[in-house]
Amino acid sequence: MAFLRPRYYFNANHNQTRGGNYDSAYLGLNAGFNLGDWRLRHNGSLTWQGQTGQDYQSLNTYAQHDVTALKSQLTLGESNTSGEIFDTVGFSGLQLNTDDRMFPESQRGYAPVIRGIARTSARVSVRQNGNLLYETMVAPGAFAINDLYSTGYGGDLSVTVTEADGSTQSFTVPYAPVSQLLRPGTLRYSMTAGETRNTFASRQVRLMQGTVQYGLSNLFTGYGGMQASTDYGAALAGLAVGTSFGSMALDVTQAQTRLATGSVNGQSVRLSYSKDITRTGTHFTVATYRFSTSGFMDLNTAVQTLAAQEGQYSAVGIAHPRSRLSLTANQDLGDWGQLAISGFTQDYWTQSGSDVQYQFSYNKQLGKVSYNLSANRSRVDGGALQNNLLLTISMPLDFGSPGNSPQLSTMFGRNTDGRYSEQASLSGSAGADRQYTYGVTAGHDGASATSTGSVNGQYTGSDAVVGASYSQGGGYNSLSLSANGSVVAHPGGITFTPNAGETMAILSAPGAEGAKVVGYPGIKLDDRGNAVVTYLRPYELNELAIDPLGISQNIELSETSQQIAPRAGAVVMVKYGTQHGQAWLLTVRLEDGSLLPFGATVSDAAGGSVGTVGQGGQLYARVKEGTSQLLINWGAEAGQQCVVTLPAKVADDPELHPTAVLCTPSVKIAKVAP
Repeated sequence: MAFLRPRYYFNANHNQTRGGNYDSAYLGLNAGFNLGDWRLRHNGSLTWQGQTGQDYQSLNTYAQHDVTALKSQLTLGESNTSGEIFDTVGFSGLQLNTDDRMFPESQRGYAPVIRGIARTSARVSVRQNGNLLYETMVAPGAFAINDLYSTGYGGDLSVTVTEADGSTQSFTVPYAPVSQLLRPGTLRYSMTAGETRNTFASRQVRLMQGTVQYGLSNLFTGYGGMQASTDYGAALAGLAVGTSFGSMALDVTQAQTRLATGSVNGQSVRLSYSKDITRTGTHFTVATYRFSTSGFMDLNTAVQTLAAQEGQYSAVGIAHPRSRLSLTANQDLGDWGQLAISGFTQDYWTQSGSDVQYQFSYNKQLGKVSYNLSANRSRVDGGALQNNLLLTISMPLDFGSPGNSPQLSTMFGRNTDGRYSEQASLSGSAGADRQYTYGVTAGHDGASATSTGSVNGQYTGSDAVVGASYSQGGGYNSLSLSANGSVVAHPGGITFTPNAGETMAILSAPGAEGAKVVGYPGIKLDDRGNAVVTYLRPYELNELAIDPLGISQNIELSETSQQIAPRAGAVVMVKYGTQHGQAWLLTVRLEDGSLLPFGATVSDAAGGSVGTVGQGGQLYARVKEGTSQLLINWGAEAGQQCVVTLPAKVADDPELHPTAVLCTPSVKIAKVAP
């Protein structure tokens, strides 16, 4: 069975400033085609700018297949290594690696959350190794991106926030591994062969990489790996240990690079630590320190340096890290709120200065009012230090329908230049399924000393999510339109959904259009009786249920709930039986006024059973279109059967109120015309 499943993210922007008009558009495409047990995927992004035209960037294209016996995935084509042992490397070739999702939940992995602050309705772009991974529009104020498509465990993320007035701010989000502890006897491995895909290198090289992790005991996990390519080789050995003082991992990498000026050798030592202190509410998500000698290069740095030498241009600008420290910690203060700290610092052998990124936030709830204080300090590529402070106070307003009360927020900010900004916003949702969201913002921008304002809205329909925003400030105005969702082509037709997920199911109940899918607000069966359900958990049982409330009384579902355990990336067709026919709820009496006996059988003209008489002479029956009479039988003797003539139905009765009818003595009923 074949399935085609493209996912799209689209936004278009029109900015007007004193310097002229600026138009741009972005289309993120995650396309897929499933054929049997094989899954073909393509991820790319199309950008268009009024001044420079359009550009399409292909992120990866690959085919994948489960290797169930090895709890692994076989990948052919363009993809990325996982980054659990070595940093993430893009490759073209083949890879066989353990899939954590086939293991119990206790042995699965990680992805970062990107947080920042936008002054206006801004465009946020996320890149890794020069590749555009994600782009979206955010409302003014603090934002968080927690649905980034997985790209591996290592490799920093470069985030750019483009404001409505054209100004930009950039920062880096560390994407580092945690301690790699495994249960005793558990084995994880990865084998990769092919060619590198480095955006910053003009020449690619052949690549061989292998990694392994093994749980030696409850206390120790050993891990290691090797990398080999043209003029480069590296070997890594490490040990992770879990103690009552926390989880730690220490590894050493030895690397050799054969340059035009001779071979260089170096070592890199990495120490990672993570700990939950339940008693004090302290959680170190990850603390990592890494030191590299002057002769050490990781594979990506080596590929770029070798390409520079071959092209006879300077390699001075290629970053050559010396030491790096990163930390993410959370502290629960009980009634006093919560405290979070994250950041990193990194210096280089080849350039002066250091990169710095620190974030501090404090949250406190007092009654219905919540407070958040955020501080950010950053420096990238040896530039000046940037400092930002933001205080946010928010509270719900006591009006609107239950669950849809609007939220009032006020924000006060201070930038590096000591200028202050103030902002007030009103946001909320509407609709039975909260399918409508809105926001209105007004404020003063200290950076430009002007007043700003914006309005935005979004609608989540059964087919797609569409939105629009408009902002205006000193010397500029900006209009943005967006849409995202998925389109799935399958044997039953084409189905649209506002959601995007890797593993999904198609619920099919012909004739039950309009029925809601339980647990997915706004998702209903379309006019063909189909709906797409996403975000399924692979290799686990998922319950899929249909709520029949609201569908035609002429349709009855044979079952309303099923359970499935899909493979990763699968599109599963889940069929629900439906019975078509007109529904009747009758109160039947004989000519003498007595009620029919309990348990009397009811059949149509063709002799098929359509129901049974219940208590009080009530009968529920579903009959085929054109049926005008029903035969009721409660014995083999004469006088123990009668015929009900069905009254004419003017319209479908959603409440199915009982109808009183007489059952007249008879021994046969008229046949229904074919």
